[in-house]
This record gives sequence, C-alpha cells and structure tokens, in this order.
Amino acid sequence: MTSQIKLTYVNGRGLAESGRMIMAAAGVEWEERHLADKSEIEQLRKDGVLMFDQIPLLQIDGLNLVQSRAIIHYLANKYNLAGKTAAEKATVNMVLEGAKDFGVYGSIPFYPKESQEGVLNENKKKAEDRYLPAFEKVLADNNSGYFVGDSLTAADVVVFENLLSMDEYFPSLIPAYPKLQIFF
Repeated sequence: MTSQIKLTYVNGRGLAESGRMIMAAAGVEWEERHLADKSEIEQLRKDGVLMFDQIPLLQIDGLNLVQSRAIIHYLANKYNLAGKTAAEKATVNMVLEGAKDFGVYGSIPFYPKESQEGVLNENKKKAEDRYLPAFEKVLADNNSGYFVGDSLTAADVVVFENLLSMDEYFPSLIPAYPKLQIFF
C-alpha cells in the first residue's frame, strides 16, 4: 500500500465507508489508520489537521480533508467519477445528496443502543416512502444500469454502499424495486 493517501477513522464503516468504496472503485491504494482511543483524536486536534475537530480525515495531495461529503466530492472529481458533463455532475450531486439523507444504516452501530431500533424503523419508512422509489426512478429513466450517464460514478458507489448497509437490516426491501435489484 502507498503512504501517499492516508485515511484516518475509527475501526468501522460509518462516515468513512463511502470514501473507501470510491477509492476502491477507482483502483487506488491507501493507508488506513484506525483510532483506538480518544487520545489519538486529541493529538490530531492539537496537530491542527482536523478543521472541525472531527474525523474522517483523508490526507491526499498535500491536503487534510475532513467532512465525509467533501472527501466524497474530492475523490469523485480526482478519479473522474463525478460525471462527464455539467448536467451529469449536477445529477451525480443530487443522487449523492439523496444518498446522504437515506444512508444512516452504516452509522447505526454508533447510535446509543437504546435508540437504534427507533432510528432503524424511522429510516425504513423513509426508504420505502421516498428514497427507494426515487432511486428506482433515476435508474429507470437513465436506462444504462448506472445512476448517471453510461459509466460508473460516485453516485453508483455511494448508493450501493447505502443499499448494502440497509440490506443488512432490511433484506426484503430491495427486491420490490426491479432496477435496484439488478443494480444491487
């Protein structure tokens, strides 16, 4: 693995997983650092590399990128997964923002145990009422097997990651959407 790219997060999927999956889809190698205790994040804060004192942190091209959405957008642009035209780029961004609102499933383990069931049930309803039908329509309208254009974009990767996480909790949902079932 190369030390040119370094991702720092806890040992879990959470907010770093989309960035990981985009780098993997782009065929990029990176070094991963898992923070084991609070003193390690405190040291990063003291070192001044966490703009908002939060992780994930992606160190790439001389940058210290924080905020998962900024990391996703940077990687999508760097590795040509952001769409080919202005219209495609806008659609990729719309799908990414919808996926952000939809995709809490990978973060469920970070919620307090007593609230996990409520969060899951609330988000299952949102998935059924809003996000899965919308994602199905985007795939049907594009009719290429991809969410945007005729090749892989960050939208595909992030929606796939969110579906994968959702499917762990609610495996019966995706089969109700034929285009999503094929995509997944």
